[in-house]
Amino acid sequence: IYIKIFLLYVVIQLSIFGYFYKEYQSSIQKSEEHSLRSKVQEFQSVNENLKNRVVSFMIRYFQKPEIIELMREAGKTNSEEIRNKLRDELHYKLAPIYDALQREGIENLHFHLPNAISFLRFHKPSSFGDDLTSTRESIVKANITGELIGGYEIGKILGAFRNILPLYDRNGIVGTVEVSYRELKLLNELDKISQRQHILIVKKDQIDKKMWNYEKEIYKKTDISEEFLYLARGAVCNTKFEALDDQLEELVKNDLMEFKPLIKHFQGKNGERFEVIFIPIKNISGDNIAYLISYCSDSITNRLKRDYQLNFYIFSFTAILLIIFFAYRTLKIEELTIKHQYFDTVFNSQENIIVITEGTRLSEANSSFFNFLCFKDMEEFLSKHQCICDLLEIIDKPDYIYKDKGGQNWLTTVLENPDINYKGVIKKADKPYTFSIRATYMHFDDEDRSLVVFTDITDVIEHQTELETKVRERTREMNRYLNLVDENIIISSTDKRGVITYASEAFSRISGYSNSQLIGQKHNIIRHPDNPKSIYIDMWKTIMKGGVWKGEVKNIDSSGNAYWVEANVYPNFNSNGDIIGYTAIRQDITDKKAIEELSITDPLTGLYNRRFFNRVIDEELVRSDVEKTSFSFLIMDIDNFKKYNDNYGHIEGDKALQLVARAVKGKASCNGSYAFRLGGEEFGAIFIGMSLDEARDTSLSIRNEIESLAIPHKFNSEYGVITSSFGLCYAKDVNSDINGDMLYRLADEALYIAKESGRNRVEVKIV
Repeated sequence: IYIKIFLLYVVIQLSIFGYFYKEYQSSIQKSEEHSLRSKVQEFQSVNENLKNRVVSFMIRYFQKPEIIELMREAGKTNSEEIRNKLRDELHYKLAPIYDALQREGIENLHFHLPNAISFLRFHKPSSFGDDLTSTRESIVKANITGELIGGYEIGKILGAFRNILPLYDRNGIVGTVEVSYRELKLLNELDKISQRQHILIVKKDQIDKKMWNYEKEIYKKTDISEEFLYLARGAVCNTKFEALDDQLEELVKNDLMEFKPLIKHFQGKNGERFEVIFIPIKNISGDNIAYLISYCSDSITNRLKRDYQLNFYIFSFTAILLIIFFAYRTLKIEELTIKHQYFDTVFNSQENIIVITEGTRLSEANSSFFNFLCFKDMEEFLSKHQCICDLLEIIDKPDYIYKDKGGQNWLTTVLENPDINYKGVIKKADKPYTFSIRATYMHFDDEDRSLVVFTDITDVIEHQTELETKVRERTREMNRYLNLVDENIIISSTDKRGVITYASEAFSRISGYSNSQLIGQKHNIIRHPDNPKSIYIDMWKTIMKGGVWKGEVKNIDSSGNAYWVEANVYPNFNSNGDIIGYTAIRQDITDKKAIEELSITDPLTGLYNRRFFNRVIDEELVRSDVEKTSFSFLIMDIDNFKKYNDNYGHIEGDKALQLVARAVKGKASCNGSYAFRLGGEEFGAIFIGMSLDEARDTSLSIRNEIESLAIPHKFNSEYGVITSSFGLCYAKDVNSDINGDMLYRLADEALYIAKESGRNRVEVKIV
């Protein structure tokens, strides 16, 4: 008998050991799978969130027409001077945006031309013009596919998670823009949301093949594998990692080159257990080149081991009791006890309120029920209430349940309508709590029972209510914004023929026409006759091709008063990409134009002054160079004007200057040119696109017009009236070697020849 008892004891002990060891191994496996899955999801979520923030930022700030236009011009021109100006303008426009990126810990903002040539590095503006084709597959791929390219990539000076966005105009890709964040940014983001620490290791051949030697110092050797280097960051973190480094070598050295997610547990030198997770990272090409290593103290495995040992000891002791009190009855009792404990543990460990009913009467409830309602036990509850439904507030909504709703018991209503997610409200200390209520039939112990679960959704309801309030507020704000736009922004829309289909209140107010007077009309109702036809030709040419036209336009209101606007005209497209009309957004710049006109106008003659001449001559030279048009500069001087002033007086002198200026302006403006008072009795004019003969004839017509004024000047003895001498400088082909100072000097030389040759004549110098 003792042998049988001993053998039974051994069998039971072995069975208990085998069962709990298997459970222990299963728990370890499930814990590892959960940790690995959670960490991979966490990495993907953080990386995707960073990427989405960056991409949203890129689309919002870099897909603007003015940025597209700058990149298009930079890619089109061969002039380094123009390209440098465009680069400076791009840097100026986006400097605040780059500051915002830096505050987010993102330092790399880089624009490239379509051929993968670096155009502007915000983090290093002085470095540009290098060909990135051989080192940056991401940029090449973005240019080929025309799609946003994102992923991890090792470059010459850094490894980063890059996002390359192609920039388009109607003709195709005009360049690409890159916003990248360093590996350290990702590691810091992961550190913020996790109790773990993170390290990045990269294949050594990737660093050796791509990165410049002086940049490699941030990557250190690791004992884990000779094939990898790790990204060093911070002395404390590095020290802790290096303490684990050599112990990991034996665990993972045969697994790393397979590039599969790994999880390892081991005990450190100080006796502390660690859990280390390896997550493989692919580059832009889809090749595995790095691992994210996440490590922390392994408290879960220790706890599972303690639970396993504790359970083993408990059940070993139980086995002894089973042997002492004989097998069957004791085993049966123990089995029932275990089941009851299991049920009780599950039942009372739930955060949700769970009740069991017999018919419609409560028979049992879990600890959450008593804790929430502040009752000691079911007896105390039933002494004060017949049913939990006594506590349900009456909420007159279809999906809310309460006592005797619709003349039927509340539980019957819930059980018979399982497709309705019923809710109920119970007040506790005057605060309403909202519960989702689910009920299920149960049939055991020959009794009809029901299991009812009350899930607290108070926070969800409050959040939903808050969202609904925000939506209503946003809707009101949007309507207010639209009203503000209508009242304060000059907007109009037309069909393809230019017939107005919408006009804002601000447009009606500034034009003097009512909305009904504008709708159905074309914009020539406000067109000012001073505007050259070329403005409208250029505008229609631009918008009919799908581009955006920008410019300053002089208009006339219903009372005949002139006003100036800065206009942006956009084409409207349907879902097929066809133009269906146009929208114009304008800004009133009448006051600005008036002030601008005063600042560039000579007060005596009304001509443009010397300041405006100095600004416009080089601008027009650049335009002539780009558009391949001729350029003429005329300088003229009233003959013997000092003698006129000395003998007729300065008042008469001023009158003479005004008459001469009127003659110059009249002839120059007829040809769409500029006229200036350069100083004293010296005047000038710029002619764009004229042939040499046309420029000479225009100059002669100004000379004749001045002479025909017949202003007496007896001290101009050769002619007896006021005359002028002219120096004309003509450039048929403008290039970057020609500048304003050169033209002024040559025109002045021609003027000198005209005076030496008898005055009142035109002399020409050809560049």
